[in-house]
Amino acid sequence: MAVSTVTIQNIVDIANAFGDIEPVLNVGGSSAQPALTIANDVMTAICAAPFPHKWNELNLPYFYTNSLQQDYALVYPDGSSVTTLSWLERGIVININATSSPKPFRQVEVGRQLPQATSSWYNRGSLGLMYLANWFPNKTLYYGTWGEADTGNATQGNNPVSGSVYTSPLTASAQVDNPILQIRDANDNLLVLTGYGTEGVVAPVAASDASAGTVATPVLTLTQVAVAGPVTTYTGTITGGAANAFVGLTFTIAGFTNVLNNVQITVTASTATTLVCVTSTQVNETDSATALDDSATTIWTVVDPDGQGIRILPVPSTSGVSWQFNLVGQERPVRFTNLQQTLDPLPDEFEPHFRAGFIAQCYRYSVEAKVRAKFQTEWAIWLQNLYELRVKQDREQEENMFVPDRGIMGGGRSGRTNAAWPFRGPGPF
Repeated sequence: MAVSTVTIQNIVDIANAFGDIEPVLNVGGSSAQPALTIANDVMTAICAAPFPHKWNELNLPYFYTNSLQQDYALVYPDGSSVTTLSWLERGIVININATSSPKPFRQVEVGRQLPQATSSWYNRGSLGLMYLANWFPNKTLYYGTWGEADTGNATQGNNPVSGSVYTSPLTASAQVDNPILQIRDANDNLLVLTGYGTEGVVAPVAASDASAGTVATPVLTLTQVAVAGPVTTYTGTITGGAANAFVGLTFTIAGFTNVLNNVQITVTASTATTLVCVTSTQVNETDSATALDDSATTIWTVVDPDGQGIRILPVPSTSGVSWQFNLVGQERPVRFTNLQQTLDPLPDEFEPHFRAGFIAQCYRYSVEAKVRAKFQTEWAIWLQNLYELRVKQDREQEENMFVPDRGIMGGGRSGRTNAAWPFRGPGPF
């Protein structure tokens, strides 16, 4: 349910009552401009305030530490990418496999920039903080390469290969030693593992410039079917099929015009360009089609390269605790595209502050110099109004804090909360 009942048109109607700015909003040939531009300017200014608005918070999808993986492109449960994150506020990590109830947690320090790293240098000691985290555009994160060796090339290693097993951290008792959970496919799409299982013999791939949320499939490209009595040969690009490597495997053929060729086959011989099987219903044909690797049980999903993901430090090891990241951020300012759109997510409680900013911005767009000159004064007044909006939201005690774990001279103290140390942060688990 929307938290706002006020529309941009309602704000425009009020502003039109001001005689000196009414001509600004009633522009010939346009019923929506510059009102929408002004509304977007005001909302951007409100969200630019260095203050975490509760009504603008965004809960990021959970993700789980994976062995030797520092970067995590984020995907919602429905397969869509995170595209509206503006900045990170706070976060915790939860020991997801702990048998205690409630499960232990540690704090995450969020910031602007972290370097790419390959090893765990971070000294946890007895501090309450467990991880550092910041966000990056997905296209700048690190991705593995399916089928690449872990040594002797430019990759950081931990690449998935034929037969790689991906185990869910929710079914394990500790950190799982999986390959990397994100790869770049042959068509330069960015893929994230969204279904655990076993890799087949063919790399997952999506069509060039596939949209976010598309499921990539382990398919080979076929171009021809040739029948020679009891033997049928499918010709195409059979990556990995040389020297009968695919003998005994099953593939599901799809895409040929003649449906008699779209069958499931068991390979009796293979090369880098052919799949051979026993003839069943096939007929000669030249067309574009695919052969789906039936042995793969994992699911890979395309992410938006301009979406957002997370980089963490330290880099998780191949053993130890599996941590679930629960991060909270601020969303990008909403964009107003029509006059009937409400001020959502801005609650009605703060509508007077938005309205004041809207009226102040109207002076900026006046063609009359005397009216336009009022903008500087009105905008300065509104900035004070914006401060009051912030104060209105800041009536509660702030619970985010840094608590020293030891004295300046290095002296330690008890690890438990007591009368002497009532604000003891969460300790190591």
